[in-house]
Amino acid sequence: MDLREYLNNKGLNWREVRRPSGINAIMNCPKCDDTEKKFAINLETGAFKCLHENKCGISGSFYDFQKLFGDIPRPLHNDHVSHVAQQKYDKPTSKPRKLTAGTKYLHERGFKDEIIKKFHLGETADGKAIMYPFYKDGVVVNIKYRSITEKKFWNEKNGEPVLFNRDNCKDGDTLYIVEGQDDCIALAHYGIECVSIPSGTGDNRWIEHEWNYLQSFKTIIMIFDNDKAGDESVKQIVLRLGKWRCYRVILPEKDANDCLKKGISIETITQCILNPVDFKHDHVKNARDYYQDVKDDIDNPIRQYGIKTGIAGLDKIIRGWRMKELSIWTGNNGSGKTTLLNVIIIELLKQQEKCLSASLEMPPKTYIRWAIRQFCGKEIIDEKDLKHTLDSIGQYWYLFDIVGTVSSEILIDAFEFSARKYGIKHFFIDSLMRITFKERDELKAQKEFCEKLFDFHTEYNCHVHLVAHPRKGYKDTDQPDKVDVGGSGHITNSAHNVFSFYRYNEEQKEKATAKGFDLPDNILSVKKNREWGTEGDVKFTFMETSKNFLEIKNEKHVNNPDWIHN
Repeated sequence: MDLREYLNNKGLNWREVRRPSGINAIMNCPKCDDTEKKFAINLETGAFKCLHENKCGISGSFYDFQKLFGDIPRPLHNDHVSHVAQQKYDKPTSKPRKLTAGTKYLHERGFKDEIIKKFHLGETADGKAIMYPFYKDGVVVNIKYRSITEKKFWNEKNGEPVLFNRDNCKDGDTLYIVEGQDDCIALAHYGIECVSIPSGTGDNRWIEHEWNYLQSFKTIIMIFDNDKAGDESVKQIVLRLGKWRCYRVILPEKDANDCLKKGISIETITQCILNPVDFKHDHVKNARDYYQDVKDDIDNPIRQYGIKTGIAGLDKIIRGWRMKELSIWTGNNGSGKTTLLNVIIIELLKQQEKCLSASLEMPPKTYIRWAIRQFCGKEIIDEKDLKHTLDSIGQYWYLFDIVGTVSSEILIDAFEFSARKYGIKHFFIDSLMRITFKERDELKAQKEFCEKLFDFHTEYNCHVHLVAHPRKGYKDTDQPDKVDVGGSGHITNSAHNVFSFYRYNEEQKEKATAKGFDLPDNILSVKKNREWGTEGDVKFTFMETSKNFLEIKNEKHVNNPDWIHN
């Protein structure tokens, strides 16, 4: 099988991405079990690394990766896992002696003679160890030993790693697996037929060896020790056997044998068996699991309706800026996209919402100077206005200090830093054309960038605004629609909101006047609104001196008639 099959056989949830280093599988780290999918393994070489360095940061080869799952490492060759010749095992030559000294030990563990006989237990010739025979199709293929005088275990040399008591567990759809042979024998006293793993929890060779046998069961229920080692072992086994069919039983004592020795009733054990804990997929939940989340949205209007935009017409359409969303802004050259975004930012700052502006097309000092004119509502500003503005909103306002082109990696890194350290909730990028990508295929790189933005606003519970210019060859006299946004179609597909901002020229206004209508200076069109589904237009008069927009509610103004563009 190839490496992809290997990952699937482990029950891992992964996605394939292309990176400069080659094709990689991205998933949760199998060691630190992060939920951020920062673990990558190269599907061509098998080299892996956990990028969650504050948790583990492990890395290594495919050899090391297999050891994480307790497998016998096998070479990776030409994208395939090469199988070595099947190992041959030796049949035990030792013959169990009839129990004498071992009987007392087994009775102390709560075992009855008829159950001891059922499992064909014996002891070594010197009477110092119990012998647990492993049968496969009626033949003893391995023997495990346990010292009577100390807690010491060992297996027959080169014995076959089969499950203990497997021959008695062939019928039915459900298989019960315990951690040790004594637990298997203890559960037999409760009328529960089960198997136990052959060696310690660190040796999972039995999974591969017994693969066909294990595949015959629809449900696998594990009854492992209630301790750290048991928890870790269960986690690794579930990865191999599949979360969809695995369950775990939590007993009232550390293990089944302890329950038997302490006299836990059959009724209590039965209730535990009948109420196993399932292993849920990280990304598959029942609708009822979201009850509290939905209730929180209902009880907290801001979650559902968002932060007010400060523009009445826009609030009526989209109901505000919600967290975990991406908004795309487009518009013809000179339409005033940047100026309108400044208005949006100022309205957020007035509500004490922290914002970060990545105005890649304008130096921060110029950008701030424009914003002061808008905040103060006048053309000529002085130091008093500067102080007043920064005293009022400066503590909530952050700027990305790069003008010109910037790599997507640097930008995302700055955003993550700002979200973590400063708690910023609103991010603005102006514009996509200033962002560079390592990937030569620009459309594919833009798609991946939008996926990163999606992951970012989801992880940090924030709202991202991205300016994307219309596609090449688009006329400035046309108002761009959603499909006219330049670059990858994934840009608008992944967005929650798409806005088109348009500025009418004097010739268009004269045409409208001649027909008895007035045109606004600018019109903001909502082209996509995923949360509410409503679309519409908001009209503005532009005030040159203060660079502000005054919303128009006069019905005499038309909403972008088709004849304007003809």
